[in-house]
Amino acid sequence: MNTNDEPTPSFESIDAHIYQVPWPDVLALNIIDNPSDRLPFLIAIFGLTRPMLLAMTNNPMIPETWQAAIDLLLVTLDVVTGEGGGGVEGPKLSVC
Repeated sequence: MNTNDEPTPSFESIDAHIYQVPWPDVLALNIIDNPSDRLPFLIAIFGLTRPMLLAMTNNPMIPETWQAAIDLLLVTLDVVTGEGGGGVEGPKLSVC
């Protein structure tokens, strides 16, 4: 399983995605004092950064071995979070 079948997001789509994030909701999660906020925070941050990471897996300026490592991270977090067609549903936050 890899992310090579997904289209590379454009700069415009990544930028628009960043501006849609309700930052107060994301930043209100207290991952230091509340361990129960850690997984929702990870899911929110992954949802935010996934388009950027996906774009990096198809960038010719990034070495292929680095692209492979980023792809592995994407696939792993897709399964954990239920994002991106991994087929496994995980907990969702409305923030991303």
